[in-house]
Formats: sequence, structure tokens, C-alpha cells
Amino acid sequence: MDENTYVESEINEQGTNKKAIVGFVCSIVGVVLCCGFPVGIVGLVFSIMALNEMKQTGLEDGKGLAIAGIILAVLSLIIIILLVSLGVIASFVTPLIDPITYY
Repeated sequence: MDENTYVESEINEQGTNKKAIVGFVCSIVGVVLCCGFPVGIVGLVFSIMALNEMKQTGLEDGKGLAIAGIILAVLSLIIIILLVSLGVIASFVTPLIDPITYY
């Protein structure tokens, strides 16, 4: 086996970037379970790291997974921000609706 064959087989065995897979899975978990803050941030960080790694090396697959991970992570973070905002607004509005019960 000559040197070129070894390099080609090493490149072909790279496969999908593991950070892209982790970022994508964490992002899906963040959206499905609505626990966007800790899991969504982990998914966002891993997906961005995977994209940067793939840009530098150019050897691995998984760019689509990394981009989808970023989109889903941002979506899960937006969902959490909206839910928390609605909770805060509801806590201020509820005493105005029925003030006798709350005072």
C-alpha cells in the first residue's frame, strides 16, 4: 500500500463531525423538552464549533447538521425567552384583573 492510498482511506474514514452531531441532538432536545437555556446553549456552542472546525479542515461532513443545530438552538432559546416573558407579564397583569383576591 503506497502513501497516497493511505491518505485517501484516512480522509474517507473521517465521516460526520461528532460536534455537529452533538450540537444537533442537544438542539433537538432543547426544542422538544423546552429546556432551551442549558441544553440550547450547549447545542449552539457545539454546532458553531463544528462549523468552524469544518471550515478549517474541510475534511468532514456534517455542515447541514451543524447549521440545523444552530437554527434549532436559537429557536429553543427564543421559545424559553418568550415563555419567561409571558410568565413575568402574567404575574404583573393577574393582580390587576382581580385585585381583591391578591390584596
